[in-house]
Amino acid sequence: MSITPQIVAKQRLVAELSELEQQIKAELRSEQHQLGTELLMVLEQHLVSFWPDLTKGRLYWPLQKSMSRLEAVLAALSQLDLNMYGICADCEKNIEPERLLHDPATQRCSRCQSLFK
Repeated sequence: MSITPQIVAKQRLVAELSELEQQIKAELRSEQHQLGTELLMVLEQHLVSFWPDLTKGRLYWPLQKSMSRLEAVLAALSQLDLNMYGICADCEKNIEPERLLHDPATQRCSRCQSLFK
């Protein structure tokens, strides 16, 4: 079996998902107030795919950034499962391979990304 770009992307995304999960848990454990402890207990009772919804409006900036990235990684993994990976979320054209190589969780082609900014 040959290694396809989708297989490589999935391996990278799964590894990043695991890193983000551990990073978020570690950050919540290090918090000195009860919100971090309570939120950690909630998250540990749910699949990581539910985390973005469970934490909306409850995180401060560094964790919001990590959660946004987690959400992008989960979206890309879902697209892989649906055989829609590499398709721009806006124009539905193929995302440039070099963009996907740089960031396998990217959701837009370069044209649409430039319009989004």
